[in-house]
Amino acid sequence: MKNHDFLIRLFSMVHERIPNAVMMLVGDGEQRTTIETLIKRFALEDAVMMLGTRSDVVELLQAMDVFVFPSIAEGLGISVIEAQATGLPCIVSSCVPEDVRITGLVKFLDLKDPMEMWVEAILQYVNGHKRSSHFEALTNHGYDVVATAEYLQAFYLNAINHDTRVTR
Repeated sequence: MKNHDFLIRLFSMVHERIPNAVMMLVGDGEQRTTIETLIKRFALEDAVMMLGTRSDVVELLQAMDVFVFPSIAEGLGISVIEAQATGLPCIVSSCVPEDVRITGLVKFLDLKDPMEMWVEAILQYVNGHKRSSHFEALTNHGYDVVATAEYLQAFYLNAINHDTRVTR
C-alpha cells in the first residue's frame, strides 16, 4: 500500500517551505478519486501532477529531485530500485524491505517518525545533490535487464514445456 494520504500531507508541508515545489504521482488505480480529494483538501491542485500509467518512467525520474516512498507494506519496492538507477536519492519507509538498498541513496524513515523529520530529509536533497548513474551497482546486485529478461524467458518456456494443459 503506497500510503498516498501520508505522501500528500507530507508534500503539503514541503510545499509550504518551497512554494514552487511540484510532486509527480505516476501510476493509476482504484485510489485515484481518493487521492484527488486529498489534493483538493490541501489546495495542491496546481502543485501535484497525476500522470497516470506511463511508459517513460526513467525520463520522469530524471526530472525529479527526490523519490519519496512512504509505503505501509511492500513486497520488494522495484520503483525504489529504478529510482536509484537514475541516481535519485530515495526517502523510504522502514516498511519497505532493506533489500532495496542497492546504493547509498536510500534513507529509511519510520512512518511513526515526526512528519517534520521526513520534510527535513526531503529538503536535504532538493538543492545540492549531484546525480550520477548507479547502473553498475544494480548490475552487481543482480538487477541486470538483459539477464533478468533471459531468466524470465527460460522460466516461461520451461513452464510451457512442462504444462500438460498446453495443446500443440
